[in-house]
Amino acid sequence: MSESRQTFANVTWATVGWTAKMCHVKVLTTAQVMVYAAAMTHVFATLYGMVQLAVCQTAPVSIPVQEGRLHFT
Repeated sequence: MSESRQTFANVTWATVGWTAKMCHVKVLTTAQVMVYAAAMTHVFATLYGMVQLAVCQTAPVSIPVQEGRLHFT
């Protein structure tokens, strides 16, 4: 779960940095913005799916089986 959060944070900061750079240079066209928005939607949907999968894997039903490997924070 923490790895997913770290990846999410890295992607978010990379995205913010890239966006700021592109806006500063002012080379974004409408087509580039649309492609960028579609790519970000896909990335966030994928990350959301990863988080949902992690939550499902640690559901109460599976906790007794994986008790030794779970680290509650």
